Amino acid sequence: AAIYGLVAALLVLVAGLGTLLVMDMRRLASLDAWASQAPGTPLPPASGLWGKVFGHLAERTRVAMAQRAELALALDRFQLVAEGLPDGVVIVDDAGVIEWMNTHAADLLALDRDGDIGVRLGQLVREPAFLDFLAAESLPAPLTLTIGRAKGRTLECRRAPFSPGRELVIVRDVSQLAKLETMRRDFVANCSHELKTPLTVTLGFLETAHDGLDDTPTDELRGYLDTAMQQAEHMRALVDDLLMLSSLETEAPSAEQRLPLPLLLGQVHAEA
Repeated sequence: AAIYGLVAALLVLVAGLGTLLVMDMRRLASLDAWASQAPGTPLPPASGLWGKVFGHLAERTRVAMAQRAELALALDRFQLVAEGLPDGVVIVDDAGVIEWMNTHAADLLALDRDGDIGVRLGQLVREPAFLDFLAAESLPAPLTLTIGRAKGRTLECRRAPFSPGRELVIVRDVSQLAKLETMRRDFVANCSHELKTPLTVTLGFLETAHDGLDDTPTDELRGYLDTAMQQAEHMRALVDDLLMLSSLETEAPSAEQRLPLPLLLGQVHAEA
């Protein structure tokens, strides 16, 4: 009788363990099914130890979803800000592969904003100086170059760190600034020439008058001095024009006023 009682107890124990094992297998199957669902799917109900485990998983999932939402919001904000920048912005990984670009970058570098994602930037813009700029290990100085595929624009390119394994390539159109700089150099060269000519003439007549004070007739000396004065007046007019030009570039435009255009054109014709 004692043996039968022991056997019965063992059978009950085995049945209980089997029941627990079946329940655990069901919980594992439900957990596996939940893991294959889309993020945010509620966990299946459970009790006991499995309920605590499922509760911890639900909390971790909630935190992960909140962090993902914050990152998505931050990325949306970054892209919105980058779209509003006047400069072109390209995000590349450590291999130089394009991950994202704004509209200005696509326009300035003549890229396809959708089709060129996943392509190395150096394969699309193959200017030697630009390739060296991209290949530099440390952040190089800003590069200014004219890119043929970018409609002959003069671009200023910079690199800036963005996140681990990623960099920003920032592109700015400086074509107008380059033209202004060329105009400035030409203007300075022309002004130097315009000032040098009357100054040379003035000095020449003054030296002639100085050397001939003792043996040159007064009328001839007066002619030398008159010519020197005319050239000096010409130089003063040039300086006044330069000052006027400088004031026009720095001051706000004055109110509109009527001008005697025929008289103005007549003066320009006479001076020319």
